[in-house]
This record gives sequence, structure tokens and C-alpha cells, in this order.
Amino acid sequence: MGLTTTNSPRRFSPSANPSRPILPTPPPLEAPPQPSPCRSAVRTPRAPIPLGSYHQPVCLLCRNGTRAGRGGTAGNKFRMSLGLPVAATVNCADNTGAKNLYIISVKGIKGRLNRLPSACVGDMVMATVKKGKPDLRKKVMPAVIVRQRKPWRRKDGVYMYFEGDF
Repeated sequence: MGLTTTNSPRRFSPSANPSRPILPTPPPLEAPPQPSPCRSAVRTPRAPIPLGSYHQPVCLLCRNGTRAGRGGTAGNKFRMSLGLPVAATVNCADNTGAKNLYIISVKGIKGRLNRLPSACVGDMVMATVKKGKPDLRKKVMPAVIVRQRKPWRRKDGVYMYFEGDF
């Protein structure tokens, strides 16, 4: 029996090699399921981000690398004049029983040496109650700035400001 070389793979027929048992052909291997392009439909578990990591926080829902700035907001915010620095005292405009709030930090502001973090209308701050119900005092709580005395320019050219800070 002579060997011939061909480009096709060698195949054995049962008649050519009777000592070899005939095995059923295995089913074809299935490809692993491909993730959807959005990935927001199915959430897969992720490893926790270690503390002190150099990576910026990303949106966990779509995982497309968007940065998370100004916590808890959606979309971008136009540039405004920052009128309420840290250590400012503002009046409280809701019915919780607090009268005066003392701003201790501004959410989403990183800072620079010797520059006080400042807030404007629409920013979330962390504040303490200086005047108000005793059960509200001496606790750190979030607050949203709704008015400021410092004028800011809108995109249509109008300068806007309020009578007081709230």
C-alpha cells in the first residue's frame, strides 16, 4: 500500500481499517454567547475597585468609559459664577425645621491649594444646621442650592441673581 501526499486531510474508512471502532460524530461545538453591544440589558458581576485606585469612576450601567462628575446629576451643566464658598451660611428654603445651614463641602469639586471649593445654583453640598430643630443640629446632611446672590450670565446674555442665598 503506497502513501500519497495530498492537500486534503487523511480520512480512514471502516473498510480500510477494520480494527478501528466506529464512533459517533460529536455534536459541533457551540460558540460562547456574545455580549450585547449595549451591555445594559444584562449586568455581569464585576470585581470591586480597590481603594486608592488610579482609575476614574465610570458609569456602571453602560460601561462606556464616561466619567462621573458632579455626583447625582444627568448631563452637563453650563458654567456659572460660583457664589457660595465653603463656610458660607445660607437660609434653608424647605419645611424640615432647619433655619440656617453651614456649608462644609461641595460635591464633585476636587479643589486646588488655597482655593475654597464653591457652589452655585443646582450644586449639591454637604451642610450642617446652625439654627433650627434640636434633632437636626450637629448632623451632616446633603442640601441643594436653589438661589444665590452672586450674578451669573446665562447663554442668552441675561445676568440673573436672587435677593438672598437659599
